[in-house]
Amino acid sequence: EDRHKKLEEEREKAEEEEARKRRAAKKAKEEAAWQKKREQMRRDKEEYERMQREWRMNDDDDEEECKCPRCRFGNRFSERGGTFFFNIGGLPFRVRFDDYESDEESFFDEFDDRWEEQMLEEKREENRKMANILGVEANADERELKIAYRKLALKYHPDKWRSDSDHGLSRKDAENQFKSIQSAYDHLMSNFDDSDEDFS
Repeated sequence: EDRHKKLEEEREKAEEEEARKRRAAKKAKEEAAWQKKREQMRRDKEEYERMQREWRMNDDDDEEECKCPRCRFGNRFSERGGTFFFNIGGLPFRVRFDDYESDEESFFDEFDDRWEEQMLEEKREENRKMANILGVEANADERELKIAYRKLALKYHPDKWRSDSDHGLSRKDAENQFKSIQSAYDHLMSNFDDSDEDFS
């Protein structure tokens, strides 16, 4: 009995280590995506500032020429109710070419805060979606996540599938459901693997 218990503990330890590595890989991928968005935002801001400079240099051009941002710079700008917007890092930023002061160092401060909050809200929304898959609250602790995961894993694991399973799913559908459950569990548990991460 002691040997059986020891083997079971070793098996659980090995499974947890494998899961931790899987979560680390997933989190690294998420961090790379975050950095890619941040880099895109930086490029968009540089392009916007370039167009601002061009706008000021050409401000005295032909008075008959339409000077709206779309006519001047193309479809990178959208328009709503007479106000023009430029997409920066995935967020619409209100165009302020005419009232921009060249020595205003905090021009993007408000936008930067908005962008960071938007990215964090996307993360929070993803947490809510993953928690919904497991049937727990988004702020569930490790113990709650493990209990919910084990219960669902036993129900939908392909190796447990039978033609008369209670869930009524085909083997393929049960396998896909199990993958969704595992992905949700990994996503939420990764928040506990390293408390120093930005998304913890």
